[in-house]
Amino acid sequence: MSKPPGSSVSPDSTEQVNVEILFLDVGQGDATLVVDHATKEAILIDCPGGREYVVAQALRERACKLALALITHWDLDHFGGIIGVLDQCETKALRFNHETLLAHGKQGRVLATLRRLRDNRYNHIEFSDARQGFVGAVGAVRFELLAPSYRQLLYAVSSFDRNLASGVVAIEANGTRVLVGGDADGRVWSRILSEGTSIRSDALKWPHHGAMRHTERHVDDQQLLEAVEPSLVVFSAGSNNTYGHPLPSTVQLVAQHNIGIVCTQVTERCHFGLHGTDTPCAGTVSLMLSPGGRVTRSPNSVQLASLIDGWTRPLCRPATADPNPTGVAEGEDALVN
Repeated sequence: MSKPPGSSVSPDSTEQVNVEILFLDVGQGDATLVVDHATKEAILIDCPGGREYVVAQALRERACKLALALITHWDLDHFGGIIGVLDQCETKALRFNHETLLAHGKQGRVLATLRRLRDNRYNHIEFSDARQGFVGAVGAVRFELLAPSYRQLLYAVSSFDRNLASGVVAIEANGTRVLVGGDADGRVWSRILSEGTSIRSDALKWPHHGAMRHTERHVDDQQLLEAVEPSLVVFSAGSNNTYGHPLPSTVQLVAQHNIGIVCTQVTERCHFGLHGTDTPCAGTVSLMLSPGGRVTRSPNSVQLASLIDGWTRPLCRPATADPNPTGVAEGEDALVN
């Protein structure tokens, strides 16, 4: 269930963490790792090319295997590292929608990946699709695919529009819900909401790296924020990206709603002089969940503030914002801070 903004979710030091949700710092790309510590199994959602080592290291540190790897869609910054992950990490199942191949437009890397997946060394891995309605569980973690629908896959392929085919994944554990938006645009969110599906969640990994595409007829940033009502928004983008991710207007909108913001890396929209180098802001963000429903976040608010204070013009701190918008005492850990 969603927690009200400003609520303290700091776990007691004696209460064991059994689930960890990691928004991995993979530069300009997306990778979310959900770990169930009791079963020593994990779920991976996306991995960009050249960053498979980040996933492998996180799994090694937690002595975990992959119960499931899931590709939301065929953009290189979401699927490019999947072969490397399968080669380096023991994996039970892989879900993807090969129908989105045509929607990608640039087919070379997609075809190369699909052909490599035919190799006999992957015969032990279960392959299946990744469509709306797929639900599953790994230990205490429950997950559900809210998108893409079969009809949206049809439109994506026939209109060469890959983001329309993007998956949206809802993750729940110990009373906390997290939404991973992939690259889903306003049309995808409009369809989900029109079906009466609740997308209210404690944390939202903002779609398309903080630059969700939308039109006047479909869900926009404000409407998405109102529908999800998150306490925390995560932007996964690289310092050296040339796409303008995340959009200043999106970050500032979230900040104006007094919602906690974390970015995996800082960009030149927040700090001068990066010169294209990967520069962590929050870096990898970890939400640690206990069976009693308490959550703690790393880095916490104090650790993150010490970094943000060094940026030239942080977008997450508009001049009109309350310096302590959550009402949480300084030093107190919380999902929103």
